[in-house]
Amino acid sequence: MLRIGLDIGHSSVKASYSWQNQAVEQIIFPTLVIPAFRLMDERAAEIAKLDTVTFDGEWFVGDTAALQGKLASYSGQDRNWVFSKTHDILVLSALDKIKRQSGYGLYGSVVTVGLPAAFYAAQKEKLRNRVKEILSAYYGDDLGASVSVRVQPQPYGPVYLIALDPDGSKTSRNLQEESWGVVEIGHFTTDYILIIQEQIVEHASGSAEGFRGTYERLIPEFAEHGFSTAPNDLTQAISLGWVLHYGKRVDVSDMVSRAVNAASEGILSDVQRLFGAYLPKLNGLIIAGGAASVIAPTLHAQYPHTMLLENPRFAVAEGFRRHSCAVALAK
Repeated sequence: MLRIGLDIGHSSVKASYSWQNQAVEQIIFPTLVIPAFRLMDERAAEIAKLDTVTFDGEWFVGDTAALQGKLASYSGQDRNWVFSKTHDILVLSALDKIKRQSGYGLYGSVVTVGLPAAFYAAQKEKLRNRVKEILSAYYGDDLGASVSVRVQPQPYGPVYLIALDPDGSKTSRNLQEESWGVVEIGHFTTDYILIIQEQIVEHASGSAEGFRGTYERLIPEFAEHGFSTAPNDLTQAISLGWVLHYGKRVDVSDMVSRAVNAASEGILSDVQRLFGAYLPKLNGLIIAGGAASVIAPTLHAQYPHTMLLENPRFAVAEGFRRHSCAVALAK
């Protein structure tokens, strides 16, 4: 059976999966959904088939939506989007891509998805039921019933990377004797969770503004210079520090640094506010998420036990895959 971890983020969808104990594979595509339409170019139409989901309509997703649409922002930029058609389509697109890339069916698979820490307790059952419903509607009742869907808090994904080995078995760490803070930096929300001896400390956990503030700070400055403010172009500029403008690379690292520094200061303030007196006593402060690599230096300068996970963009998806493996092992 497939063991799958899905991180349906507000800027990109990440999936990590494995079949039994075979090699781990990963998928990523932008969080963009538009109504599908006929493409006249044969090559574009052939490629678009791989990014098309037919579910209560026909939809272009991911790279095709980015290329063929005129979207000013990523799809699903609101707090309740996990119960939206957009989120449904992104889940189905990710699973379609996994089926195609792996060559395996979904029957009997274990799928773990996440919720922001602040909404987990109230929404976990509702999200689990919704994912089960769309699987049954899309793939058929038999397959939908066979898939085990688990819901976890988003920042638990990085914790599973230190708690579980790639096959889902427990690591040698004794988390019952350890304390960890987790900062999972997403596009829409940054999630914070404090775990003391395997117990979540409620008053020191929660969600705050994500990295989208960096995009919002860059948009007017980019527009003033005539640079593209399309979501994917902003993401590339933040990552590379330059934009392609009329055939030339233009350095925008100063603009990016100012926007990133403002986000870093906000996260630093939230870490201090939420974790406070616990910080010196933690075994580590785990940093994960798509923006982790640009935020980590600021946190490390203040807190030397900051731990930037390998491949932080996929930390949630891979942690969730390991959780799915653990569920499968327990069956």
